[in-house]
Amino acid sequence: MKAIVYTSNTGTTKEYAEIIEKKTIIPAYTLDEAEKVLSAGDEVIYLGWLMAGTIKGYKKAKSKYDIKVVCAVGMGGTGTQTAEVRCKNNIPHDTTLFTLQGGFDINKLSGVYKLMMSVMVKTAGK
Repeated sequence: MKAIVYTSNTGTTKEYAEIIEKKTIIPAYTLDEAEKVLSAGDEVIYLGWLMAGTIKGYKKAKSKYDIKVVCAVGMGGTGTQTAEVRCKNNIPHDTTLFTLQGGFDINKLSGVYKLMMSVMVKTAGK
């Protein structure tokens, strides 16, 4: 495995990538950083955050790298929703997929994501 590549929004996915990096000694890069140091077709582990079942950055990473393992970080419990996530993101069955529980801090969100979640939090509270 050449690298860990990730896309993070509030920092939880980045934390997971850093934990894996320390345990495996495989370097971790954001998707933008990876484009500067990796070659097309390199084998990677990809971590991305989930929004409505879609793994952010996965399509872009898949077009550039040979993804062997996918870790999707979302609000569901660790190990849940794997069939739905695999289907919605067209992850091949020979690619290992993990779903990991993330965190939620509305103060770490920005732009449209903060607006959307603010509306959802207000709606859920009623």
